[in-house]
Amino acid sequence: MKRVLNEIALLALLALALTGLFLVSRPREELVLISLASAFAVYGLLTRFGFRWTLPRRRRHEASITVCFLGALLVSFATRDPEGERLLASWVAALSGAFAFLFAAVKTGVPTHVGILVNTESVSAHWNGIVPDVARGARIAERMRDLALFYKSDFVNGNFGVWPEHFEVSQEGSVTWFVKGLPDTRVTILFSSKFDPFSEPGGAPSQFEAVVPHNGVGIAVAGPVVQPGRGSYSITIQKPGAAPHTFVVEGGGSQKKG
Repeated sequence: MKRVLNEIALLALLALALTGLFLVSRPREELVLISLASAFAVYGLLTRFGFRWTLPRRRRHEASITVCFLGALLVSFATRDPEGERLLASWVAALSGAFAFLFAAVKTGVPTHVGILVNTESVSAHWNGIVPDVARGARIAERMRDLALFYKSDFVNGNFGVWPEHFEVSQEGSVTWFVKGLPDTRVTILFSSKFDPFSEPGGAPSQFEAVVPHNGVGIAVAGPVVQPGRGSYSITIQKPGAAPHTFVVEGGGSQKKG
């Protein structure tokens, strides 16, 4: 309930800010409609093609569309023709502003270093003493699906969790996987799906390993990033006395929704 009220309050503040913008600038009605259409067009096109890897990961799309709309409105209003005879120019300005603002929002929101939690015994990191709480992990996965976060049946059925499931860092960045599981569990992280930010062109796929100690978590460190991006990679879990099991982390956006 509190989450819903917070979101309603945030949207109300956003509406108030937009109303204030309209009252101060007094844009023509066609500029508002052009900006709104441009925001949906730019965001929709980017999410349908390969550029979706570069977009910010969000539980919902409102934030990114709002950024596009504000960029389109401000740029089109700043370059408007007082006589209203340059409608095509307004479209060009709105589309350019939507893309420019979204690009700036993405680039200013990318962290330099990334930490990723890998749970080899459950979707979540909850344990009952020395025993993983698998039932609670399943309930948390269901809760995440209800909140439209992520839900992948292979992970839940395999008692496996990774969060966040994708990453993007700048070229000077690094990635660290923190592996929680039973002692002596070995995890192998392999980038062999045409996505390898740590390798030279034409080089062998990057591979990193971690072993869970008897007291603490296993750590796998990858870096430096040679070419930033997003895409799928695999995590192979080798538990003591058991056959290895490989999970494919989809990357490039939220996991498949339930």
